[in-house]
Amino acid sequence: FLDGSSDEELAKIINSDYKCWFMSTDRSSQPEGLGAQIAWRAHMLSPLRYAEMCNCNPSDLVSIWPTLDLVASIRKQHTFMKDVCSWSSSGEMDTGTAIPKYIEFLQQVALGDHAEIEPASATIDFVWHVHLQSPQRYGPDCLAIAGRIIDHKF
Repeated sequence: FLDGSSDEELAKIINSDYKCWFMSTDRSSQPEGLGAQIAWRAHMLSPLRYAEMCNCNPSDLVSIWPTLDLVASIRKQHTFMKDVCSWSSSGEMDTGTAIPKYIEFLQQVALGDHAEIEPASATIDFVWHVHLQSPQRYGPDCLAIAGRIIDHKF
């Protein structure tokens, strides 16, 4: 889907299907359609921004929406997932110690200089991406581990 879609086609899906779903007051179900699903998952990779938009007044969303660059986020995530598939098939993913190392990483981010800390491995970054896809768990888990919600971009 993504390999065959232009940025303009993705922007059209984001600004119609996903935007329509996101602007609705009932976000208890997932958006319909593959494009809207992909946009939603890319949006959740920036948890602070996603939470801010979920909690703002609907009238404010109109002015905030144009500042999103979900096309770039989708493209970046697409590249990352292709890399993950390559790492996984080559045996580069160390899944046996992934969760403890990820928790240690979150603790380091909470204590350190945010501009200089990056995931120590592809495995940790992958676990982080998976965790971000469950905002209802990510927020409380981050607060418990790091004392605050950690944005993917720091």
